[in-house]
Amino acid sequence: MTSFLGYDMEPGLVPLVVGVVSTPEGLEKAAQASRWPCDVVEIRLDLIGDDVPDWPVFARRLTKAGIGTLLTVRHPAEGGRWLGDEASRLDAYVQGLPHVTGIDIELDAEIFPDVLALAKTKVTVIGSHHQFRLMPDDLTLKAVVEKGRVAGVDVVKIAAFAGEQAELTRLRNLLENHPRVPVCALAMGPMGPESRITLPLAGSCLSYGFLDKPNAPGQPSAEDIRAQLMEAHEEYRTFVDVRTALEAAE
Repeated sequence: MTSFLGYDMEPGLVPLVVGVVSTPEGLEKAAQASRWPCDVVEIRLDLIGDDVPDWPVFARRLTKAGIGTLLTVRHPAEGGRWLGDEASRLDAYVQGLPHVTGIDIELDAEIFPDVLALAKTKVTVIGSHHQFRLMPDDLTLKAVVEKGRVAGVDVVKIAAFAGEQAELTRLRNLLENHPRVPVCALAMGPMGPESRITLPLAGSCLSYGFLDKPNAPGQPSAEDIRAQLMEAHEEYRTFVDVRTALEAAE
């Protein structure tokens, strides 16, 4: 059985809700919790910064507690706030790799080949692409998915601005046209909140919401996303119910 962000299942079998932590206080609180309104905790180290020098300890604590953990050190060119150079960013991934179940690295990053080589077969690798000002055309979206597939990432993540239904439909069509490739698609901007529910229903393997505070345009809370998906997605509701029952039995 394939491991997907710490769960024994194939990517895309059911969508997983990712709860984003972007503050030192949020990371500490998440690491001390025993229940979370999400399936994966994303540690946005570029937003948390150096205020939590022992962040790998918190990451390890979360992973040992049984929840999926995702490390992201986002480059400023794709919406992140990492202030160091690429060597220091690579070092951050190296520090976190033993303590998480997944990493997110931009497909166009200078350090992408190095991070992929270090992480592949050890954790789930998400190769991401962000467009904050526009929705790429169909050929460009398809090319991004193909780039990630050829590179060998486990999931291709595409986040793009969508100002109207037609642009959101473009992402939905992308998912429907790549049923055998694990893709996470989400919109930013006016169509962002809707995309976090409708795109997982169309096949997106991940949906992102905040745990402590919003950090992207159109980002709702992980708790709201989970509640809506449990109503609309039968397989996801079963997945959460089974997990909850197992945790209660421990």
